Amino acid sequence: MLPPPDSTVLVAVTSIFFSVISNALTRVFVDIEAERRMRAEVAKFTKELQQAIKSKNKQEEEKLKKKQATITQMQLKMQKDRLKVVAVTVVPFFLLYYIIVNFIGSVWVAYSPFYIPFIMEQASNSNYFQVSLFGWYLICSFSFSGIISKIFRTSV
Repeated sequence: MLPPPDSTVLVAVTSIFFSVISNALTRVFVDIEAERRMRAEVAKFTKELQQAIKSKNKQEEEKLKKKQATITQMQLKMQKDRLKVVAVTVVPFFLLYYIIVNFIGSVWVAYSPFYIPFIMEQASNSNYFQVSLFGWYLICSFSFSGIISKIFRTSV
């Protein structure tokens, strides 16, 4: 059994590790520049279509709807490339989670002075709240993933 704060640090480091691996794989599997261009084109198309519908310009709307299949293909390609990263990381994530749960031996890995529903509960004989392993992983993941994706330049 690994008590807090050791378990707290282990889960935080694991979260950072997985974020780094995920972003490195994103750099390998996803052409980020092409994805940025596609996203810009999709956004432009969506804006033009909305304007045509709003202004009731049927001719422009029909012209844009013919282009919609191409735009849908672009969106599917972007999703497919990102899904490759998920496919490669999901099994190792669950395996490592299982190993950590067995190593730590407790589902409570941190304490918090404030309450977040579903991932915390009141600690006995204390004014603090206990944070579950999964909850602490989520907090760490949300905290570090944006920074790491900026470092790896994988955010679009």
